[in-house]
Amino acid sequence: MNETPTPAPEPASTDAVPSQADLVGHWSMDTAFYYDLAADGAFSMTIGNAVGETPQRTGQWLIQDDGTVELTSDDESIMTARVFGEVLLVSVGDTRGDTQSFLRKLGPDRKPLPVVTASSNTALPLFDAAATTQVLFNLNWTGYSPLAPIVNQSALTLTNGTYEGMAHLEAAGYRDGISDTVAISVPASVMTPFLTALASTPVVSEPYRPYFSHTDDYPSLEIRVQTGGHTIVFSTTSQGPTHIPWAITVDGQQYVSYSDDIAIALAEVQPFLARDAQEKLLDKVRAGGA
Repeated sequence: MNETPTPAPEPASTDAVPSQADLVGHWSMDTAFYYDLAADGAFSMTIGNAVGETPQRTGQWLIQDDGTVELTSDDESIMTARVFGEVLLVSVGDTRGDTQSFLRKLGPDRKPLPVVTASSNTALPLFDAAATTQVLFNLNWTGYSPLAPIVNQSALTLTNGTYEGMAHLEAAGYRDGISDTVAISVPASVMTPFLTALASTPVVSEPYRPYFSHTDDYPSLEIRVQTGGHTIVFSTTSQGPTHIPWAITVDGQQYVSYSDDIAIALAEVQPFLARDAQEKLLDKVRAGGA
């Protein structure tokens, strides 16, 4: 078991002045609001993904001297953001308190491009995936729904080459909640690529502010890895399909990742985390069994 402390990750470079050509194109805020940034510095915003939709708002966009991008409409600044990985515009300032908003660049198919952020090669991996002995998952959600809160918690320990443990499931706890506990196991052929992806996740050193764009949708995800005498925690309360940004704690040091890597890797493991049993529990609630 490797007891050598993992070196602290170095911040990625986020203050470079972006290229105007990289910014021209279609951008989306949580696949609800669509922004078209034109080469002449004009932008238009529409609601919905229909091509040819009448813009709800128009204005100008400009790359400022400090590298941030400002969108203005009717002489009012509606967003000041920094470019992250060339495909993410992250809002700056404290206009939304402890949360933030961002725009993701869309590809030709008008689907979000993957977020790839830079990080020092000397900082990765964040931990030794091969030395991992235990992984804990807390994958929960709540909102204005008869299913809420939905709880999926499990603790898996490496045993004879397989990660084994129990999953505790809950649903409809705000009413007459129901629960279940089932034995689960994740083969090393699935867990090893998952842990390797987590260990290679690019990070930056900055405060965590979750992405929040709407109400009645409150995810709370946590992955806690025990490896080589160290504890690494990946957590998020961000909305959106990949829940970026994520907060990452490595031996007490806090970082942030805007990469989709964590959610993509998690999707490969979730079928083994009592997903079928959870769906049966939710179906029971839907059928009035709670």
